[in-house]
Amino acid sequence: MNNIENRVARGFLLNLDTIATDLVHSFGLKHEKRTENLNDPLLRWLDFRLRYVDPKPRKVLLSNKFPKKMSEDVNRALTHVIHLIERGENINPYQGKGLVLHHDISGTKRQKRTDLLWADWGIIHLHLTEIPICWLLFGIPADDFFAVIDIRSHGEDDVFSNPELMEIMVKSWPQMMERRELKGVISPSESDVFDSKEHKRLRQSGVSALIAIGRKVYVPPGMGVTTASTPVRVTLAMDAARKYVRDLASLVCISDGEFQAEVRARGIEEPCFTLCMTPRGMAVYELHLDKAWLLPRKKAGYESNYLADLQGLVAPEWARERLFASARD
Repeated sequence: MNNIENRVARGFLLNLDTIATDLVHSFGLKHEKRTENLNDPLLRWLDFRLRYVDPKPRKVLLSNKFPKKMSEDVNRALTHVIHLIERGENINPYQGKGLVLHHDISGTKRQKRTDLLWADWGIIHLHLTEIPICWLLFGIPADDFFAVIDIRSHGEDDVFSNPELMEIMVKSWPQMMERRELKGVISPSESDVFDSKEHKRLRQSGVSALIAIGRKVYVPPGMGVTTASTPVRVTLAMDAARKYVRDLASLVCISDGEFQAEVRARGIEEPCFTLCMTPRGMAVYELHLDKAWLLPRKKAGYESNYLADLQGLVAPEWARERLFASARD
């Protein structure tokens, strides 16, 4: 990058933090900024954004634990949630308060920085019932399907770190787990396999363990946790977003490109470009032209690019809608 590109890139990165801050506030996310190096608003926003299940129709896959004997109220609640998933309704309220209020990636308590089950194994949990007993649905949302692993009581010991959840996945959808298998690695003896309490302790200490199921060994499907007990995937997403922004800055500064050609045509010698949110999504805005170039969104059947990836990662439609709805309020 030359000096101009560097200046534009630095400005865009600051703008990105402002956008993330506004999104954090619009969703009322807990963000106390108590831990140095974990207080970046983009980090907090992406932890929420990646855990949030985008509302879109999905096929529901049931594991080999189903059908199973359940009380009438649990069965009714499960049927209702399945219908919501299939219709593409918002199921995020069923994730509970941890998604918004109880977890804060910038907090001092490791176990409350994120959903460690999701960070490690890629599994989310939905609250099906609260009274008299809290029953939880454990599952994995994908782009076009939702895999329901099991339903268990919140009162079960170390239910969020029980390796039986991974065993159910391997036995129910071996093809889904095949790419996570470490070929040629010998499974440890049964006495050396980590149990629920050990997985919980390791996560809170910032360590992700390999998973031994039968004679096979797997890497954590959720990509694991960092030494700070934060999700590896969130750190990677933040790095990707910043790279996209730097690439966008380079695009804006191309001398014969669309952006520079337009400011030259209007006789603007010192253009002022910023990255901003508009009612239609993220855009590049030029102050003197009073013009915004909207970043594209991913379209089905079309090959993605970094501009659409940036838009989809940081400002999906549901986030844009909430941001401007809260601004009107």
